[in-house]
Amino acid sequence: SQDSEDSCTSAGCCYDPSDRTTPCYYGSTVTARCTPEGFFSIAVPSTQTAPRLDLNSIRLLGNSTECDPVASNNMFLLYEFPLSSCGTTFKVIGDQAVYENVLQATKTIQTWNRIFISRDTTFRLLIRCSFAVTGFLPLKVDVVTFPPPPPVSSEGPLLFEMRLSVDSQYNYYYEDLDYPLVKVLGDPVYAEVRILQKNDPQLVLVLHQCWATPTDDPLDEMQWPILVNG
Repeated sequence: SQDSEDSCTSAGCCYDPSDRTTPCYYGSTVTARCTPEGFFSIAVPSTQTAPRLDLNSIRLLGNSTECDPVASNNMFLLYEFPLSSCGTTFKVIGDQAVYENVLQATKTIQTWNRIFISRDTTFRLLIRCSFAVTGFLPLKVDVVTFPPPPPVSSEGPLLFEMRLSVDSQYNYYYEDLDYPLVKVLGDPVYAEVRILQKNDPQLVLVLHQCWATPTDDPLDEMQWPILVNG
């Protein structure tokens, strides 16, 4: 009924009048269905990740116009496309015909002062539909997350550099010939520590402590703290 459809859409869900069993569906997770007519039906909610997905960044493997969402709002994207299109792969496993496609969010890389930054959520899902070879009726559909990224901690080597800026805007830096610098108590020192030869936006430098020593030994007993807890 129209009332049922209105209450369904007002709840942020989708309504399929052709589905007599569950016409109102799509919760807060990715929902995928396979139809006997040979179509994928995939709904992607923005609440799938935290922070929320940028739905404008979601793409299928295929790039044709038929691979664009057939419906969307500020909460969901709905894809419907033939199993034989949009980059879907096909294989036969035993008595099953298996179709697979991938949903992924493209990243927007921002450049600031020669630094590469991305604030987008990493998102990639494998959608798999299985059919009986004889009769071609849907058997099951799987939404599979890809393996997690490599561990956060791993061994280097990493190269670091600390520079002192002339001003608080970090537009100009002291050159080698300017050292040693003379500063009085209370005079601000604008320090920058950066990783060299890396432009991976997912690589984050967290600086806990930085100190100076009168020798090349960083563990010298005589130390002057420069930065503490960032």
